[in-house]
Amino acid sequence: MKRLFIAFVTAAAFVAGLWYFAVPEDALVRLIENSLQGSGVRLRVEGLKKGPFYNFSAARITLSRSDAVLLYADDVGCRLNPLELFLLRLSISVKGEVSGGSVNGLIGLLKGKTYADISIEGADMEGLPFLSFAGMQGKGNFSGSLRLKDSSGDIKFTMRDIALKPGTFGGVLIPLDMFQKAQGAMSLSGDTISIVSFSFEGNGIYARIKGEIKEGRRDLVMELMPDRTFLDNNPVFQSLENYKTSPGYYSIPIKGPVTF
Repeated sequence: MKRLFIAFVTAAAFVAGLWYFAVPEDALVRLIENSLQGSGVRLRVEGLKKGPFYNFSAARITLSRSDAVLLYADDVGCRLNPLELFLLRLSISVKGEVSGGSVNGLIGLLKGKTYADISIEGADMEGLPFLSFAGMQGKGNFSGSLRLKDSSGDIKFTMRDIALKPGTFGGVLIPLDMFQKAQGAMSLSGDTISIVSFSFEGNGIYARIKGEIKEGRRDLVMELMPDRTFLDNNPVFQSLENYKTSPGYYSIPIKGPVTF
């Protein structure tokens, strides 16, 4: 029993020593930031500090594309799988804050291969830059999830108590300010994002979006379905008469590049 105890203590000291001395903080930062090279997406780690037994924290982790910030999380706590670390792979459990909400998940990073299972709860939409690239600017409460393996996966989300600004898509003004909530699901495959379901709801109006984004270009259709009372009280629909296909039904193409 005594020998077993000594062996256990020795092994624990060896593992802890590897973490403290063989993996300096700047090397860990480089390993994380270089893990997505070639994907078009960039990670930046600020204020990284190692803790005991393969834990570390970061003041901020930023995800960007073409120098445009997509998402950032603050006060992030992480735990590494030590075996994968010494095989030059990263498997990281993540917990942090994002725009007043929380982010939790598991991320595996290896050049050419990625997996992720991430959830965001109760985030303020104003602090989520990727929504502005989708043409949605304003306030609201966002919750969602991302599941990704290599280049395929799915996204699900809900937006509540939203107060969006009208959006212009391909020269067409879309009255996004008329909606109070939205929800959706999308599938990812390579460079294509397919809309599985995407709906907006407001008082007296409903909308849904169909189509896909492929190679950075939108090929979508928004269907607007206001009721008669809503139409009578909102003259903005007079400017959408060219897209009216039947009473109370408007079909508006949303095309063009997604710029980020």
